[in-house]
Amino acid sequence: MIIGNKKPMVVIGYKESSTTSEFVQLIEGTNPCEVITPSNFYSILEKSKYQYIVSITFDRGERLEIINFLEKEGLDMFTVIHDTCIIGNKPAPIIGAGSFVFPNVIICLAATIGKNCIIGSQSIVGHRSSLGDNCWLRPGVMIVDGSTVGKNCIFNLRSSVYNKAKITDNVEIYPFTSIRKSIEEEGKYVGYPLKKLPTKRI
Repeated sequence: MIIGNKKPMVVIGYKESSTTSEFVQLIEGTNPCEVITPSNFYSILEKSKYQYIVSITFDRGERLEIINFLEKEGLDMFTVIHDTCIIGNKPAPIIGAGSFVFPNVIICLAATIGKNCIIGSQSIVGHRSSLGDNCWLRPGVMIVDGSTVGKNCIFNLRSSVYNKAKITDNVEIYPFTSIRKSIEEEGKYVGYPLKKLPTKRI
């Protein structure tokens, strides 16, 4: 399912990227789309003729720069939810514009997913749980039990958040890490018991 309008679809990213390839493969099953690099996007004179989604994941700074530009200019963004996903209803979840939901994801009743999120295959966003804008869940991630995640967070393979935990903005969780308690300080976390990794100094 694609939520958008009738304008031509543009994926902002790099053709050699595996994430971009996956985006295009799933979108083109029902709708044609064009892939353009960020530099080509900025050079478009009449940007309002199109609707967009951002597939860049490698460089978070570049991704955020493009998203901020799209929002500042009030440009249209479309949302992709794969047909194999299970979506709750009454009350239905909210999924923000520019988000991409991969196959076999479960999004439960009253869940909230922010704008420009990427939800990997086999992930679950549980009842009344929420993700802030620009979060990325890699495959097999679980955000459940009414837990809350801030903006710009990354959850790597099969990590999980439960027990109504609250995660602040700009947090990255390493693979197979379970979060039972709230995280109030941004940074990278791993293991059980949970440890914050030291910040590298240059």
